[in-house]
Amino acid sequence: MSIRALRLSARRWRKPASIARISNRWVISTTLGYRIVPVIARVKPGFHLRLNKAEVDATFEVPLAFLMDQTNVQRHSREWQGMTRHYYAITFGERYIWGVTAGILRNLYDRIYR
Repeated sequence: MSIRALRLSARRWRKPASIARISNRWVISTTLGYRIVPVIARVKPGFHLRLNKAEVDATFEVPLAFLMDQTNVQRHSREWQGMTRHYYAITFGERYIWGVTAGILRNLYDRIYR
């Protein structure tokens, strides 16, 4: 990702005072060709999100310890466009975190613990 693209994405992500950005230094490439820059941040208790309903239906919180416990991470595969695709998935209560989101969390685990 270019420095210009990083600056532009930083401008779009307006950081409230209750959020401390920790990292946004790696890029995830998806099978569809998208490039995603995950942003890791510490959020102070009591922070309230204002969702852009055109982009996000809902949010929920999951303890980091749960996400980093690899017994909660599953690897699945599906046939898509004539190829077998592998992806990670995490079930938290009635929530199902999968695909790129679960892959980003697995990548975070690898960066911290491996």
